Amino acid sequence: MGSGRRCSRLLLGEPCVPAPRREEALEALAAAALHPAGDALAKYGQWYIVADGALHAAPFAALSDAAGEGVVSKHTLHMISSLRLFDATPSRSPSERGDVVLVSDPVYDADDPRLRVAGSGDDGMTKAGRLTSSSRESDAVRSLLDSMKVHAYAGLAARPSVMRDPQLAEARIVHFAVHGVFDTRSPALSGLLLSRFDEQGKPGNGFVGLRDIYALDWRADLVVLSGCETGRGRQLDGVGVIGMTNGFLAAGVAQTVASLWRIPDTATASFMQHFYAGLEQGNAAEALRFAQLEMQRDRRWRHPYFWSGFVVHEAGYGGERNSIFATVAK
Repeated sequence: MGSGRRCSRLLLGEPCVPAPRREEALEALAAAALHPAGDALAKYGQWYIVADGALHAAPFAALSDAAGEGVVSKHTLHMISSLRLFDATPSRSPSERGDVVLVSDPVYDADDPRLRVAGSGDDGMTKAGRLTSSSRESDAVRSLLDSMKVHAYAGLAARPSVMRDPQLAEARIVHFAVHGVFDTRSPALSGLLLSRFDEQGKPGNGFVGLRDIYALDWRADLVVLSGCETGRGRQLDGVGVIGMTNGFLAAGVAQTVASLWRIPDTATASFMQHFYAGLEQGNAAEALRFAQLEMQRDRRWRHPYFWSGFVVHEAGYGGERNSIFATVAK
């Protein structure tokens, strides 16, 4: 479905894409993927979408129905990367116990002022910009989840070794406000970029690769990947999408939230504040829909570039009433 690829490309760039071009691409995708089954889809509040090929990167949340009404105004979207794996994964009820773990604002560069205390020279690595809004994002998450015990790994503490900490393996929610790296040619080289320095200022590569993620043994209800392109992956026939979201699902996580393209950290911080406010009232997919609607009400972030790229991926069907599966093929 060429319209899906074209639509994704238009929204993956800067938000300065001319509105007519953007609307044309969105309308083409909606006409091909949604409108043929419009009446059948309209009566269901919960949509479980299994997208094929390049469509796994399409912004379904930005689409409108045949009447021109936005999909997320009436429907909650759940993305499923592989129907075969989905059917084989038993659903589970949300945990009644477990803490929240925040991993944020890693130290990426040798000129970061936080290294002056630890003491370190130039590590010779390619620079990765500091996520200046991630500390604000982390503080907002902490305040919104004040009824739960929250553990924070920030700055030099947000290093790769935390992935092996039992605190993360046993957490209920793990939130990463870090850079994500996606390799289009070899998804196995994708991963998360944590602190490149330890707490003594000694440099390392800071990279947590896809192989490392698949090898984890976690039982979290939710992992939020607040970094750029953390929701991207590569489609393999009969298996689904190979990427970070599937890696965490394979590791035992029930749901993930990730982004399909690069979104400014200021917009991401605002989105996540709305998301966690919504999470107080419902599940991750419902909270995501709440955040998308709230972003549309804000003049700064109403462009779909800022909110439609966030998606929920799930490992097991919760059996909600008023739900429908939709397999969207190329």
